[in-house]
Amino acid sequence: MVAAPRISHRQAAEQLAKRDPVLAVLTDAARPPKLRRPRESHFAALADGGEHERLARTLGQLEQVGDVER
Repeated sequence: MVAAPRISHRQAAEQLAKRDPVLAVLTDAARPPKLRRPRESHFAALADGGEHERLARTLGQLEQVGDVER
């Protein structure tokens, strides 16, 4: 299996627009997406999301017992 060459988001949007007339209309109307590179690694983002979930669950439990008011 050969890896596909890396292309920009703009090039990818242009290729999709050539293949799908509906996407062509949408990309003409909304312009191609501008996406930034992630500031952290995928693992860091996953760990951060897990930490937020744990904190939200703990806050929910404290609210149920009346220790915290919103």
